[in-house]
Amino acid sequence: MGRPNAHPDDKIDYARLLRAQGNRLGEIAAKTGIPKTSLHRHLGAITTPIE
Repeated sequence: MGRPNAHPDDKIDYARLLRAQGNRLGEIAAKTGIPKTSLHRHLGAITTPIE
């Protein structure tokens, strides 16, 4: 029981992939339709490497 997920797992996985590729949260939000505040919650502290 409980509240259903607002965002499907496949969209969250896609957002993780985009973040790992170095995309910014705003870009990910535009591509997935997931608000940035939700992305912060789901993606946590994933950092991008500095090259």
